[in-house]
Amino acid sequence: MKVLVAVDGSDESRHAMMKAFELFGQDPDYVLVSVGAPTVPLTLGYPAGGFTSPGELEAAARAAESAAHEAVQQAEVELAADHVDTMVASEPGSIGGSLVHVADEIEADVIVIGSHDRGVFERLFDPSVGKYLINHANCPVLVVR
Repeated sequence: MKVLVAVDGSDESRHAMMKAFELFGQDPDYVLVSVGAPTVPLTLGYPAGGFTSPGELEAAARAAESAAHEAVQQAEVELAADHVDTMVASEPGSIGGSLVHVADEIEADVIVIGSHDRGVFERLFDPSVGKYLINHANCPVLVVR
């Protein structure tokens, strides 16, 4: 069995990772994935706060990738299981789309993600990764609360 666990360094993703380990045990192959592609907030089609320079976009991409590497390294240490691989997905696009792509690529049997408590306004303008995965993944998705 291959278990893809999405990690982002948050308490919610840490809880999801530990719940996956509790439910599936040490036998599966765990792949800890963090998405390192930056997100650019948009307001009515324009970047928030005006236009973003190419230099700022490159800096955001480097920062996002660095944070993603840090998240998977921290998660790997915390999980301390025998069959653990880590991966940083840095394709442009949505986080959900990147996770679906990785899950298909590694032939994951299940995707495990943590659930972030979000307000109505945030859900309205920032689509849920969990909802995207449930609707688009080709394997079961476990959303841990």
